[in-house]
Amino acid sequence: MNRQLREIASWRFACELIRRYPNKFIIIETHPGGGTYDCLSLYTKKEEHCADLNRGGRFHVFMRFDGLHKDVDAYPIWDELSRKEDYPGILDILCRMMGLPIPHRLPPSTPAVLVYRFIAAFLAHSCFGVDYWECRNGEFDSSAPYECGGRVHCCPK
Repeated sequence: MNRQLREIASWRFACELIRRYPNKFIIIETHPGGGTYDCLSLYTKKEEHCADLNRGGRFHVFMRFDGLHKDVDAYPIWDELSRKEDYPGILDILCRMMGLPIPHRLPPSTPAVLVYRFIAAFLAHSCFGVDYWECRNGEFDSSAPYECGGRVHCCPK
């Protein structure tokens, strides 16, 4: 999957997970492994790291919400998306991996959910365009000493 489609799809999946559980998670861009990975990470409101949507192609679960302890579980999200047309079914799999109940109806949107929905919809306009668009956090994430603070580059390339 090309880089622009990964950007669009990762925000769409993260947005839809947040939409199903509007008061449970926040999305933070992370780069684990010293920048080796590019992830949209799900954190609880208590700042507990529960899952990573690695834009390289895997969804990793670190924390379950049903009381069951499970080692890190990974799901090949882009591979499955290329084989299946059941987008909501893939979201259901991600929810089950996290031990979350599948909602029968979507709860009302919150202001945070609306922001994530706007980001996902806005990025969709860049599909098959000439310019690459991305949505990034405003903080530089690095484990290197003396490298912290705001991003130098926050505009589309």
